[in-house]
This record gives sequence, C-alpha cells and structure tokens, in this order.
Amino acid sequence: MKETNDIIPKIDNDKWNSYYEQACEAFRHYSLHVREIRTVSIAQGLTVLAGSAFLTNQSQYSQALAAIGFGFLLTITLWSMHKMYFDHSMEMQKYISEILEDKDGPWTNHRESRRKRLEGRFKHGLFKHGVFILLMISFLTLTLFIISRWSLQN
Repeated sequence: MKETNDIIPKIDNDKWNSYYEQACEAFRHYSLHVREIRTVSIAQGLTVLAGSAFLTNQSQYSQALAAIGFGFLLTITLWSMHKMYFDHSMEMQKYISEILEDKDGPWTNHRESRRKRLEGRFKHGLFKHGVFILLMISFLTLTLFIISRWSLQN
C-alpha cells in the first residue's frame, strides 16, 4: 500500500467502496447523534426550568435548587457527549474527503462551506456550544431568582 500522507493510506480499488461506506456510515451516525443530543438537551432544560419555576412558585425552594442542580449536571454530561460526537463527525467528514482525494467534490466543498460559515471563535463557539451556554445561563438566572425569593421570605 502506498502512503499518500501520514494519516490516510492509498486505498486499492477493491477496498475503496468498503472504506467509503464505513466512513459515510460513521459520519451519519455522529451527525445524527449531534442533532439528537441538542434536541434532548433543549427538552431536558425546558423541563427542569419549568419544574423549578413551579416549585419556586409553591415556595419549595430547596427542591427547586435540587432540580436545577440535577439539570446542571445532566446538561454538563450531555454537553460533553455533544462535543465528542461533534468533533468525531468533523473528523469523519475530513477523512471522507481525503479518501475521495477529491479537491473539488461535494464533500470537500461542504467542508469548506461549513468552515467559512463558522469562521472565527465566536461563530464556531455559538454553533457548537450555544444550546448548552443558553441552558447554563438560564439555570444560573433561575438559581439567583430562587435564592433572592428564599431570602426575602426568611
């Protein structure tokens, strides 16, 4: 096997389809999980926020803070899973375009288009972490609100 670079070996025609199919399947798997984890994170965040707001309204402050603490820990867990799947999907996309050795093909164009859309730390950070940052800010805001109501009642 002839090396084309340090990472990707030159693939014989017999094995090319197999490698390509496996890489595409992995890319679909990771991309699907990125979307699903974002959806689950939004649902759990809204559920925890609504439950904590309800408990606060019922003057059950310690239970509301416990719910927010649990939601915070769950969000951190989902965030770390999301980062892992996101990074793996980007690696699979890079691997596929290198397998194809296609400088102007659809995979390379998609990668470049995505890179241009996400240029800069701010845009990339919002795209990759935005849902989770929003949930953390919401949890913090509600926590401060609960503490202020609790202290006013005592």
